[in-house]
Amino acid sequence: KGALPQARKLVEGLLAKHPRHAVLLNMLGSIHSQSGQGPQALQVLRAAQKLDPYYAEAWYNEAQEWRRQDQGDNAIRAYRAAIARAPGSEKALLGYVTLRNQAMQAEQARPFAERLVALSPKSVPAQIALGNTLTLLRDYPGAEAALAEAVKLSRGTSAEALMLLAQAVS
Repeated sequence: KGALPQARKLVEGLLAKHPRHAVLLNMLGSIHSQSGQGPQALQVLRAAQKLDPYYAEAWYNEAQEWRRQDQGDNAIRAYRAAIARAPGSEKALLGYVTLRNQAMQAEQARPFAERLVALSPKSVPAQIALGNTLTLLRDYPGAEAALAEAVKLSRGTSAEALMLLAQAVS
């Protein structure tokens, strides 16, 4: 957190010269969010979105801020906006699937979890997300396959994958 004040000062200086720059606004919003200044973060991120409605990273950062504030429905909407603008955004897909699963909405999560694994089949978090989704849907053979793949990809070092695989096969 020691670098955040310096980063904020730098970005604010650049914004003084280029006030209508969506990337700089997104950076400032992210800094506000990481500094625990949620309302300011959302205000600046929305300004970035207004300048460039297709800027998926600003929507993703909004979703992350809503998650920090435990506002799951708002986070889901922002993740969906990020995914609509960048269908291959693994981090947006992972965030969306994770929130849907936490809300016990695995049916909505499933197509996004499958897309995530199709995009990044060697990703341990993607395989875990799919395994969680399939477990919630009581597709235990599918969950076991995804979680076994996560364990294999992590070379047995992912405690989360090992624990979830043990649950799926029991």
